[in-house]
Amino acid sequence: MAIITLNRTEKLNALTHEILHRINSIIEDIRKSDKVRAVILTGTGKAFFAGTDISGEVPQIAEVEINLMKDRNT
Repeated sequence: MAIITLNRTEKLNALTHEILHRINSIIEDIRKSDKVRAVILTGTGKAFFAGTDISGEVPQIAEVEINLMKDRNT
């Protein structure tokens, strides 16, 4: 089992472009391993995650990335 923890409490674990790419990279590495059969995605602080952090990026781009990540990992 692998645990991925979002730790950006000051932004309620809102996802950025960089975080999405990092999560995707971690999941790709996990998929190559025969040792990991389950992944738990969790968050620190009072929120699991607050969606996409749009303060520095275009929301549509982040939505497309989330959809791509869902398609790759389902």
